[in-house]
Amino acid sequence: MSEIPAPPPAPNFVPNPNQQNTSAMPIAAMVCGILGLVGVLPIIGSILGLVFANIAKQQPLTINEETFVKIAVITSWIGIALAIVIVILLVFGTGLLFLPFLVD
Repeated sequence: MSEIPAPPPAPNFVPNPNQQNTSAMPIAAMVCGILGLVGVLPIIGSILGLVFANIAKQQPLTINEETFVKIAVITSWIGIALAIVIVILLVFGTGLLFLPFLVD
């Protein structure tokens, strides 16, 4: 009978010390902030962007992840400000449309 050949030796796996694991929290914060700014998730997206950014700030971050968190904070606050301005314009703008009819 023939013998079964031995399997090849396993390769030596050495992880790259320069490569770091990317956390999903900064990316989620940035995506939520952008969605809140664009208007897909007006208030909820901006609030979630701020929450995720604050959670991500507590973790050790790479330079790219810090940039994602900064983008998330900026877009989230701009999204919240735009939502407030739009609500104010809707509330007071519609009242101003009917003001001339109420005066007569």
